[in-house]
Amino acid sequence: MLQQNLSPLSRALLIASFVIYIAQLLSGGVLDALLVWQQFGAGFQPWQPLTSFLLSGPDPSRAIFGWIGIFFFVAPVQSIVGTRKLGYAMLATWAGVVVSTLGALSLGLPFMPFLGSEPLILALCCLFGFYMPGQNILLAFVLPIRGVWFAWGSGVFALLWLVYAPSNYTFMDVAAWCAAFVFQYVDQGGLRRLRVKQQRRTVERRFAVHQGGKSSSTKWDN
Repeated sequence: MLQQNLSPLSRALLIASFVIYIAQLLSGGVLDALLVWQQFGAGFQPWQPLTSFLLSGPDPSRAIFGWIGIFFFVAPVQSIVGTRKLGYAMLATWAGVVVSTLGALSLGLPFMPFLGSEPLILALCCLFGFYMPGQNILLAFVLPIRGVWFAWGSGVFALLWLVYAPSNYTFMDVAAWCAAFVFQYVDQGGLRRLRVKQQRRTVERRFAVHQGGKSSSTKWDN
């Protein structure tokens, strides 16, 4: 069963992520200085909002968390939506995260130099749960939970972290979840269903039968 999670795409992502992480460690911080998303006026470069998502770590536990996310979620989501649509979803998520984070930073959100794939992994969790709501996943490899509840739970968990410790890190997780949710909602016809419901309400209001005239209890004299 686990072998099914190693699609060509997930295998390539795992290898690339592992190689980049080893290069980070061997570079002695040089790659981090160039590619990590730094604060404006403190080493920021235009490419960093993109390259920071390609990095892992810096500690091994965070790197392994990212690899686990790639292993368990890339192939299942890819099998449902296809490679192209998965790419569009990740691109939309990245764009939503970057734009919303820049806006939040301009409003005074606390900032720390950012690196890591956690926002994209959280977006994959969201996509997995909403595209496969009835699929079970083993939480912590033990507790089975339905995909839809896993998706909602991951969003609530990210929101709680944002409230507890506001920063660009926690904000980006929430923004990634929201971007992925909007993508799958639109892709699965959510806007079309809302439009149909609105049109139905409009028609019902327009042709609603309003009681009027004389009451049936009125007595008429001949």
